[in-house]
Amino acid sequence: ISFVCIFSSLLHEAGHLVPLYFYKCPPKRVLFAPFGIRIDREDSTYISYKKEAVISIGGIVVNTILSLSGLALWLFTKSKTAFLLIWVNIFIALLNSIPVSVLDLGRFLRYILLVHYDEEKTERITLIVSDLSVILTVAFTVLYTVFLGLNLSLIAVSLYLLFLNFQERRR
Repeated sequence: ISFVCIFSSLLHEAGHLVPLYFYKCPPKRVLFAPFGIRIDREDSTYISYKKEAVISIGGIVVNTILSLSGLALWLFTKSKTAFLLIWVNIFIALLNSIPVSVLDLGRFLRYILLVHYDEEKTERITLIVSDLSVILTVAFTVLYTVFLGLNLSLIAVSLYLLFLNFQERRR
């Protein structure tokens, strides 16, 4: 299972890196962290908000494609690895599809809003959406725990989102 997780996570990040190279903006460095990979770019590089939106959503697109590929493979082989490929990539895509400002869909939302609104209004909207998403995730976790029992993975995700959202607000 760890190979499928690492493979899927690396390809998720490649989903961000490929558009960066395509837009002629290679990263300055790629840093590995406990909960993901951070891609740093040169401060002097400029990319339009629409291109930034494409870069931010690239990982989710890759995980969706990997999940569908795993499904096709599983339908023909019924292999455990294909089954894991499906679910690991669904999880990674869904986690990054929570519109919290530091996750992929949150960044995508920010760049799309910047196309239409000024920085101040965009920040207010993204903070509200981010806070609401974290609150809903925590509420879902509490309800799930009360009615269906303890789920450590769901609790870990909720705590992770709370931590990320708190860190983002401190900036």
